[in-house]
Amino acid sequence: MNFDTIETEVVQALSGILVAAITASLAWVSNHVKAYLAAHTDAKIAETASNAVDKLQQIAEAVVEDFNQKIVADAKANGVWNKNLADTVRKEALQAVLDQGAAFAGVLKSAGTDVEGLVLSFINSYVRAHHIETVTSSAAESTGDPVQTSAETQAQTGQATA
Repeated sequence: MNFDTIETEVVQALSGILVAAITASLAWVSNHVKAYLAAHTDAKIAETASNAVDKLQQIAEAVVEDFNQKIVADAKANGVWNKNLADTVRKEALQAVLDQGAAFAGVLKSAGTDVEGLVLSFINSYVRAHHIETVTSSAAESTGDPVQTSAETQAQTGQATA
């Protein structure tokens, strides 16, 4: 009985549940921010703020995907990924989202929202949902790839991606 194989199968089986839980938590955060804004602002401002939340959420997802493809995958493939680099990339992602969504951030700031905290929660959720894993040496030998995304892992196991 090979425990590496069992571990891999358990992780693969639970990855779908994890993606669903992350997606649900992201929707929950977004809905609560929208509800708070609706309760504390007039209808037109609440609608505008709700749209701003949606746009910042879309920008955050695009930035995380872009950073995963351009920075994270290369760093992990070259073995230089560490906590300091992760913190730096997270700060750069936050700044990229705030720069690209400056108008939306301004709307939310005027409504009294902690925009940086909101954007960081989006980034952290998308990082968890689109996590790029470094494959263990035994798995790397079997797949030939030093880096796999969760989508690639799900594709190999026949699971649908979200």
